[in-house]
Amino acid sequence: MKKLIKNILIPVIMGGIISLIISPFMNYQDLNKPPFSPPGITFPIVWTILYIIMGYSFYKQDQQNKTIYYTQLVVNGLWSIFFVFEWYLFSSLWIILLIILVITMVKKFYEINKLSGLINIPYLIWLVFAAYLSFGVYFLNEQNAKINFDISLPHGKLFLLHRNLRLLHRPISDSRYPNLYFIYVKIYD
Repeated sequence: MKKLIKNILIPVIMGGIISLIISPFMNYQDLNKPPFSPPGITFPIVWTILYIIMGYSFYKQDQQNKTIYYTQLVVNGLWSIFFVFEWYLFSSLWIILLIILVITMVKKFYEINKLSGLINIPYLIWLVFAAYLSFGVYFLNEQNAKINFDISLPHGKLFLLHRNLRLLHRPISDSRYPNLYFIYVKIYD
C-alpha cells in the first residue's frame, strides 16, 4: 500500500509544485483561445486526475519502465513552464515530444500489464487536445508571443530571436578553454 501511495504522490506533488510556481504568471484568461477551450478551472482538476492515473499505472508496472515513465513526467512538467513563459510555438512543439513519449509509455506499459497501458489512454487523449489548444494559442496570439524561434548555428553562434531581443552564444577566444562559451543578451530598439 505504501508503494501505491508513493507512486501516486510523486506525479501529484510534481504537478502541484509546478502549478504553485506557474499560477501567479498564468494569463490563460487573457489569451485568444481556439474553439472548445475549457475554462481555466478545468486544468487543475483534469491534471490531478491524470497524475493519479499515471501513478497508479506505474505502480502496476512493478518498477519496470522507469526511464520512459520519469522522462515523460519531466517533459510534462517542463511543457507547463514553457507555456507560462509564453513560448507558445516551442511549447506546442514540446507537447508533440510529450505525446510521442506517452505513446511509447502506453505501449510499454501495455506489454507488462494491459490495464496499466489502457488507463493512460485518457492522458494521451488529453495531450492531443492540449496540443490543439497549444497550437491554437500560438496561432491566435503569435504577435504577442514572447519568443519566436529562429535558430541558426553558423559557426559558434545561436540566436533566439524575439522582436527586439537576441540571446547570443559564442566561443570565447581563449585557447586554454576551446569549448568555453559566453552567453549574453542584447536588446534592440
